[in-house]
Amino acid sequence: MTHLRRCRVLRAALLVLAFLAPPTLAGIVTLYCRLQGTDLLDPAAIRVPAPAPRLPATAKRLAVIVAGNRGTEITDTLPLLELLEESEAFEVRVVAPERTLSPFKSSAIAGSGLDFYPDLSFADYAEFAGDRAPDLIVIPYLTAWRTADAAVVPWIRAHAGPATTVLSICAGAEVAAATGLFDGHEATAHAPLLATLADRHPAIRYRGDVRWVRDGRRISSGTLTAGLDATLAAIDALAGRAAALRAAAATGYRHVRFLDDPSSPTTGSRLGIALETAFRWERTRVAVVVEDGVSETSLAAALDVPAATMTTDGIAVAATLAPIRTRNGFRVMPRDDDRNLGRYDAVVRPAALAGYDRAVEQLASTHGGPMARVAAQLMNYPVEDLELGGGPPVGVTMALRALLLGAAGVVLARLLMRSCPDRA
Repeated sequence: MTHLRRCRVLRAALLVLAFLAPPTLAGIVTLYCRLQGTDLLDPAAIRVPAPAPRLPATAKRLAVIVAGNRGTEITDTLPLLELLEESEAFEVRVVAPERTLSPFKSSAIAGSGLDFYPDLSFADYAEFAGDRAPDLIVIPYLTAWRTADAAVVPWIRAHAGPATTVLSICAGAEVAAATGLFDGHEATAHAPLLATLADRHPAIRYRGDVRWVRDGRRISSGTLTAGLDATLAAIDALAGRAAALRAAAATGYRHVRFLDDPSSPTTGSRLGIALETAFRWERTRVAVVVEDGVSETSLAAALDVPAATMTTDGIAVAATLAPIRTRNGFRVMPRDDDRNLGRYDAVVRPAALAGYDRAVEQLASTHGGPMARVAAQLMNYPVEDLELGGGPPVGVTMALRALLLGAAGVVLARLLMRSCPDRA
């Protein structure tokens, strides 16, 4: 009897293992292949000489967005450049360690399908501005700030003068904290990083459930699109409310209420997206058609909102593989030319999207309302007043795939165990 009970317990344990093993293995393999795929698009393979640096400086306030040569988050950068330029109060330059073709990264920390040329290298900056300190330094998330782009930390520290306002965006809070410039100040950051940053940097007083925090000449934003609100707050502080409202109107950003009330609870489950990421083996490829004069905000939205699904790859496509000038003269590089549009699942034109609202609505039309809402939630973008439609909750179909894989594992295990029946 004891032997029979042990055999039954062992069989039950084997069946549980057989149920869990196939979906676990499938999820791991899918994630591994997906991560491997993020490096397939290498900007170094595009042999185009770097354009000359954008010189000289004017009498306007100088805003510097610090970028990395190995990865800069696109929503942390392009929309902020447009807001600052459209305020008519700033001259904006994107500065990186080297003036060489560099990749934008997406909200999924994969390649965004778009590359860019920094306006200035660190060496160029001295010719551009001499010993002038920027009025505003913007620090987006840089994926290699600890390694290949480590020079950004001492550069920021050396160029932040006594009158410089420093603005950290989303996970760029890691870089900002490393400079020491936020010590003794209140700040916020990408929500999942708050506890870690608070432990590593006890001299900084971190706050959650806010889109932005201002403490003197230190301003910081929460997750992703909260950077738009923090940038408007910086414009408001340095150039006045009229300039901030002008910038918001020019870029189609409606949520100016956050200028006066930055509170915003961080909520939501990521289970559905986790299931989609692990078990949706097929990928959607979207061609984002880029032309001279494209809005920086619309371009970032067209690429980054679909990326937040973790299952969609946006690729910038143009008539030729040559630098494109955005609305405010920033130079970006597409990854493909329009002769290959037939290879994509969908084609999107940023000019027709006009910012994050339209990008979310476009996603709802192709991926369903629930996925659009989840993507907007991950982007930290408010969509309560948008009509996005219905559909099954995100992850339901993928949960069924996981269950079927588990059931197949159990059936196979039972077939194998038939050759070893219970014995008294």
